Amino acid sequence: MQTLAHTVATTPADPVPEDDDVVAGPWGAVMFAFLIVATALLMWSFTRQLRKAQRAKDAGVYGDPPVEREAQGEADLSDAGTNGGDGGGDGGGD
Repeated sequence: MQTLAHTVATTPADPVPEDDDVVAGPWGAVMFAFLIVATALLMWSFTRQLRKAQRAKDAGVYGDPPVEREAQGEADLSDAGTNGGDGGGDGGGD
């Protein structure tokens, strides 16, 4: 038992590394790249889901009255001429 206590007491403690010695290394770079790709894929998927939900809403799936986007787009174009032709939203109206 004394030899175990003597061994533990005489082993040097782990030295504290300097700030320059601690780096992420290649696995850190791989994980960073993976997280960037995963974020981009999640954003792409979320955008697709939002577009699909908007199309379903326009079709009246959620109990809303169906919306015709083409007719609404033409109405927006015809209103652009009444605001001085710039099509901006600063000319009153809605």
